Amino acid sequence: MNMKKFSELVIKYRKIIIFITIFTTLVLGFFLKNLTINSDILSYLPQDDPKVVLFNEVGDKFGGSSLAMVALESDDAFSYTTLTRVDEITQQFKNMDEIFHVMSLTDIIDIKKTEWGLEIGKLIDKDNIPRDSEELTRLKKYALSKDMYRGNLISDDGKITVVIARLKQDADKLAIGRQMKEVVEGTRGDEKIYYGGIPFQMIFLTDIIQSDLGKLIPLVILLVMGILFMSFRSLRGVFLPLSCVLMSTIWVLGIISLLKIPLTIASDAMPVLLVAIGSAYGIHMLSKYNEDVRPGDSKIQGIRKALSEVGFPILLAGVTTLIGFLAFLSSNLSLIREFGVFTAMGVAFAMIISVTFLPAVLSHLKVKRTKRRTEKMEHEWSTRMMDKLGGFVLR
Repeated sequence: MNMKKFSELVIKYRKIIIFITIFTTLVLGFFLKNLTINSDILSYLPQDDPKVVLFNEVGDKFGGSSLAMVALESDDAFSYTTLTRVDEITQQFKNMDEIFHVMSLTDIIDIKKTEWGLEIGKLIDKDNIPRDSEELTRLKKYALSKDMYRGNLISDDGKITVVIARLKQDADKLAIGRQMKEVVEGTRGDEKIYYGGIPFQMIFLTDIIQSDLGKLIPLVILLVMGILFMSFRSLRGVFLPLSCVLMSTIWVLGIISLLKIPLTIASDAMPVLLVAIGSAYGIHMLSKYNEDVRPGDSKIQGIRKALSEVGFPILLAGVTTLIGFLAFLSSNLSLIREFGVFTAMGVAFAMIISVTFLPAVLSHLKVKRTKRRTEKMEHEWSTRMMDKLGGFVLR
């Protein structure tokens, strides 16, 4: 498209552009509340891959992908306090409807060989946990002497024991994992706790994603605001480029929410990337506007001229960037493909908003007088540095 004609269309329909942009932002922003997080790392794998199919079949049959494990470490796992806590956790786990089976030292079948044959019972009577140190020592030696306990429910040194829970296939792993964690943390004891299994991994990844979004987005916004203020020395120089990229981020996240596609450990970096990358398009547009439009000039004509000159380079920069992100479509992992597609979409939105909404808003703002005269700028360190760099390149 001829950029002169494009700039004329932007100026002609500038009020409509502003309305559509703000309205779209409000509508898509409303759906941000429905954003979800997918922390199930198994779902990131290509589900039609033979190895993944086999892994899922084994998990369905033997519960490998539905196990949640809680390990308790103390000086001696066969102490009365530790065994009491293990039993308390075990019983509360067994009362949860989403848990199919629980196994621990206080709820494991023990098979003994006697002179009359085999005796089947419990390793520890949960209603009569030994308090006597000699009885506990005897129990510890017996448990460590059997391979079915040592290395499975109890560590070789007798300091770590585990409670293993098998979840039902249709259970919400993330929700039940959080409930199990609350149960463990609600029991008394000085043991050091470790968590293992997919449900607890999902909690860990979900917390990481939420923490990243909560910390990195405000941080990158503050950094970009600082750079913009140092560059333009005005509020419009800060908020106009930033508003363009924030709106593009809201658009793409809103679309993700509408499509009911959850965020992953890859796509949680997308908002930060969009703020860092997409702000450049608005900066180019605003810089050209500040160069071409001066008080007393025809503001509309100056915006047309600035957009017609810098619009095409902005479009080229945006298109090459989004093509780079679309290269992730070649990945076998769904989370990488989603990251590439939606980041490319966000770059496209930032580019479009910068060459439409930003000039339209500038056309309704007063032309500000330049605070720094050209002769003053000639003596600044940045100008001197760039002059030296330019001279070096030319030589």
